[in-house]
Amino acid sequence: MLPLYKLDVLSLEQIFKSFDLKEIIALALLSTRSFIIARSLLRCTRPENVSIDLEIRRRHKITVYRESEMFRIYVMNNCYLREGKRLRNVLEATKSKFQRLEFSILNNCDGGISTYWEDENIAIRMLYEYISSLFYKPITELVYQPKNGNMHLDLLESIMKNQNSLPNAMIRFTGSSWLGIDRAMRVLSVAQNITLDVTLPNFWIPKYKYQNLTIEYGNWVNLPELKGIDCESLYLCQTFASLNPLKDRELKEFVNMWMSGCFPNLKDFRLETNSSISLENILMGISTELSGIDRFDIEDEYNVLTGGPLNIRQLNNGQVATVYTVDFENSEGEDVAVFVMIVAD
Repeated sequence: MLPLYKLDVLSLEQIFKSFDLKEIIALALLSTRSFIIARSLLRCTRPENVSIDLEIRRRHKITVYRESEMFRIYVMNNCYLREGKRLRNVLEATKSKFQRLEFSILNNCDGGISTYWEDENIAIRMLYEYISSLFYKPITELVYQPKNGNMHLDLLESIMKNQNSLPNAMIRFTGSSWLGIDRAMRVLSVAQNITLDVTLPNFWIPKYKYQNLTIEYGNWVNLPELKGIDCESLYLCQTFASLNPLKDRELKEFVNMWMSGCFPNLKDFRLETNSSISLENILMGISTELSGIDRFDIEDEYNVLTGGPLNIRQLNNGQVATVYTVDFENSEGEDVAVFVMIVAD
């Protein structure tokens, strides 16, 4: 028994409050008993300021944040062992819940540890369950970029089973089957804010439901797909190698559809494109009013107002939306045109 555990509970609580994240996680890894004690002390000290991020990539990562502290756990398989000296299994002689899985652990210079596993699929799920159970916190942000068709679907379903919602998800697919993509998208569509980076042809995005959606490299999004997307907030970027970006004619049809009552959930729409945009052409034949929005809230040293702001109204209920266009220069020195439509509450 550790001498620490011979202390009374109140003394343990006071000592535990002085621990940093690395010490808390290291203590919990010592044994099953240490894990239970650490989890109980965390319940008493109520770490409300703790958040957890999870990344599923070629190498996986769990990051725990507490105010200015940050601690990372990397999960990698044997193909990475040549990058560093393999150490002996530090948990080999313990009664830890991980003792049956062979892995090595290596101190990392960026405030964390790198772990090497025979089966990283099992490892990342176990470590997720361990960290989530230890701090009793849900995942705040998920970066989901599965490689070579390894979709980690059991892990995704476990996450959504353990928490009612997922605040933020960044999704990118590489070398994945349509069946796996479809299943993953159905699970992750409940995320409140999704950033989607998909370059796959024939990916029919309206098939899934979203609350707030950002589409990076959305050069493949055409008007039929735009019509089918029903969410509260949509940010669409068509500035990279876009062969057929949305133009004035498509945007005019989009605005007319909104005025006729389509997109009832839409609150905010933003399109960035390397094509020219004319608000005058988009609103031609549509009744407009001067907006009360101060142009200085829109125009600054980076954004140049090129049209509006003007108000338009839905025909059936008088719902108001403010539309305007701006130009700016992106980090690559390219001119970008932006169309914005904000629906009033």
